[in-house]
Amino acid sequence: MKLWNQIKDAPLALYVTAASLTMTAQRVAAQTADVLNPIQQVEDARTAAQATTLDVDSAKSGAEKVADVAIVWAAPIGLLIALFGFYLLHKANQDESGRTSKGVALGTIIIGGCTAVFSVLTFVVVEYIIGTK
Repeated sequence: MKLWNQIKDAPLALYVTAASLTMTAQRVAAQTADVLNPIQQVEDARTAAQATTLDVDSAKSGAEKVADVAIVWAAPIGLLIALFGFYLLHKANQDESGRTSKGVALGTIIIGGCTAVFSVLTFVVVEYIIGTK
């Protein structure tokens, strides 16, 4: 019975031993720690932040370039979607059993066409009417 109690209590004894060793290791580490190291890290971070070239103007310029690329690529992608819609409409008209829906084809044409038209309008307004070019 005594052996059974020792086996049963072994995980608890292992946990207590591990906890006491961890606390001892933390005490030793705290006594030998360099207390000036965090201050040096903060000073290094401040120096790096002052030396950076990233500012609001460069971030704004980068965002404008990304938006310009998205606007320019939206028109051809919208045209491809519209052409795919015309293909679906042609396929729906050829289908005698009516399994292919004309509503999906018309919706695809409308979505692709609106994407292309709004992309071109946005590009024209931003680049020429507002006067960024």
